[in-house]
Amino acid sequence: MEHTQGNLTLAVLARFIRRYWRMPAKLAGLAAGVVLLLLALPFLPRPEVKVEAANVSKPAESGATVESLFARGIGAPFTGAVAAVSVKPGQLVKKNDLLFRMDANSLAPQLTGAQEEVAEARNGVQLTLSMRHQEIAPILQEISETKSLIAKEQAAATAPQAPLNWSEDTGNGTYVVVEEAQPVSEAPAADPARLQDLQARLAERQLAWAPALAEAQQRVASANHEVQRIRNLIATAARRSPIDGVVTRIAVEQGQWADAGTTVVRVDNPQGYRVVTRVDQKVRDNVKIGAALPVSVPGGAVPGKLEKIVPGEDKELGTYWLWMRPTRPEKLQPGQQVNVTLEPSMSPTTVVAAN
Repeated sequence: MEHTQGNLTLAVLARFIRRYWRMPAKLAGLAAGVVLLLLALPFLPRPEVKVEAANVSKPAESGATVESLFARGIGAPFTGAVAAVSVKPGQLVKKNDLLFRMDANSLAPQLTGAQEEVAEARNGVQLTLSMRHQEIAPILQEISETKSLIAKEQAAATAPQAPLNWSEDTGNGTYVVVEEAQPVSEAPAADPARLQDLQARLAERQLAWAPALAEAQQRVASANHEVQRIRNLIATAARRSPIDGVVTRIAVEQGQWADAGTTVVRVDNPQGYRVVTRVDQKVRDNVKIGAALPVSVPGGAVPGKLEKIVPGEDKELGTYWLWMRPTRPEKLQPGQQVNVTLEPSMSPTTVVAAN
């Protein structure tokens, strides 16, 4: 019998059915369910998935203050008027540049009075010496006379005997020796014990006058010191900068009165500027020495580098001070209030939540 192509396909299908029609019902049902699920999958509702971004911490700003480590306040050396101010705020100055000048005319009366005090003190010394001399002069005279008498007696005792006078008798050609008569001294005999008593008395009186003389001499020294002090003040009327830096403040203007020691001009070295801010323990744990921390100022930012970390005054509060060195300190001013940008301590994360 000749088979056509259609008959052959029907024969193969009939044979497959006759062979596998006895498949267990459970397996057949499972297979049917899988087929149905696959066919229906595109039409089933999908679960809603929502992706949320976690709250990402933005860089925070901490209030800070610009501190100056190398600042000098140049004050008035004496009380008086400021005769002239030679600088302006913000001006760069070098060491020994003239800042201001005081009016030294106010010291002229003081100098005159001190010089008069010197003359008076010197007169006091001369008066004390004169009074002392009047008292001890008789003692000195008596000591001198006693010493002279003792010296004469000692000289007479050690002198050789007087030579004999030879007289020639021309009558018979013989010589006759005639001894010279010695004069009899009428001066009193010197007493060494008397000399010792006089010397002891002299030392006693000199010692008694010593305090008065020392006081008079001290008065002269004090008066001379005061004269020199006023002259030094006059010499320092011109006040100069002790350092290289920038003028950051003029507290007393030209023509105004300034008390001695009052700061007239302040000079700062910008290289000594530090930006200081207080942070908590969390921030402190996430920063390291050398970290870059920008400093926000009007019109921009100044790069800064963390130089050191100092614990706060109260350890129980867990606060710390961050000290930063600005790389462009000339843009800052001492005492200026700025902000420091602190990076977040936590990295951004993504949270996926399914409804």
